[in-house]
Amino acid sequence: MNTLGYQADLACNVALCYYKQKQYAAALKSLAEIIERGVREHPELSVGSNTDGIDVRSVGNSSVLQETCLVEAFNLKSAIEYQMGNLDAAKEALSDMPPRQEEELDAVTLHNQALVHMDEDPSTGFRKGRFSCRSPGKWQTTHGDDGSLHTPSLDSSPQKFTEVECNTNSI
Repeated sequence: MNTLGYQADLACNVALCYYKQKQYAAALKSLAEIIERGVREHPELSVGSNTDGIDVRSVGNSSVLQETCLVEAFNLKSAIEYQMGNLDAAKEALSDMPPRQEEELDAVTLHNQALVHMDEDPSTGFRKGRFSCRSPGKWQTTHGDDGSLHTPSLDSSPQKFTEVECNTNSI
């Protein structure tokens, strides 16, 4: 990454590799960099405004949002927190995403929202879960069953992640 300069999609791939190796602290550190850069370089994306309770309009699915990989970063952060048993932190990661209308959400985000809020609002959780299961696209589960959070797969995100070896010695 030093040779090419910072690239959000590459940084997200690095975080995903750490995640797959169960190196959650390293993955969270990589994700924090993605999120901090997104906040600093693109304040118009209103990161964290949902959590702060501020009423803001949707940022949509703009090319800027896609280039920052913020959606993927927050979904992966939520999956890690969920894996570690931190349900409140998993919920917060999803609510910190740039604001979008429900119809603008991707299948991974909908599925993850459904799971983390299932105990509070099962009917909405099942509705979101059914919709996300019918949505096109490939996802990776964090466990392998439908009761787990999902992360974007390397070959299906809007940023067209490039497959990379998940050997951190070569990254």
